[in-house]
Amino acid sequence: MQVKKGGVLIRAEAPAIVIGQADGPPEYAFGNVAGGLLLPDGRVAIADGLASQVRIYDGRGEWGSSGSGPGSVGGPVSLCRVCSA
Repeated sequence: MQVKKGGVLIRAEAPAIVIGQADGPPEYAFGNVAGGLLLPDGRVAIADGLASQVRIYDGRGEWGSSGSGPGSVGGPVSLCRVCSA
């Protein structure tokens, strides 16, 4: 597995966290993972193409609800798409 963090490519033998469940809460079920991104603060963003959502998880793989308190996420402030041909 390879993860890009802060411009550095990190290679790991096993994933540090696992996000997603076949049977479980809907915030951990994915229909079509279109991509994932490790954010500079350690959170993970996952794009689910089937649900038309980008979900944010903390560094332990736990989903944060919307809001402004601990464990919550605010609204989006920007969106960027980078494609390679």
